[in-house]
Amino acid sequence: MIARFVPLPLVCALALTRTLTASGPTPKPPANESLKRQAFQDLRTHERDLRRKAANDFPTDPWSQDDAFHAYEAERARSFADKHEMSLTDVFDALDSGMRSLRVRGDRSMTASVPPCHPRPIY
Repeated sequence: MIARFVPLPLVCALALTRTLTASGPTPKPPANESLKRQAFQDLRTHERDLRRKAANDFPTDPWSQDDAFHAYEAERARSFADKHEMSLTDVFDALDSGMRSLRVRGDRSMTASVPPCHPRPIY
């Protein structure tokens, strides 16, 4: 009867040991300003295409379009970060700084608003 319960503590001990001895990911070095500008330009250049793709996914729902756009944007940011061996945080920091810089100059070429969330229409 007790033999049935022996594997459980063994598996738990193995999982705990593995958790305590595992090393985390190695942090990436901070990106320089040139690389951050490249990240911003990459995301800015592809914004229209990503928004169009999201609009095709949810033709009658602006909130879901915006949500889908940000998922595509995050995918593009991850790809850029991996390709250039920089942290995803630096890519999003570059996007934030770049958009703020555009706003200061009065450039409204990038969308910086969120549509209201309404019940989704039936597709």
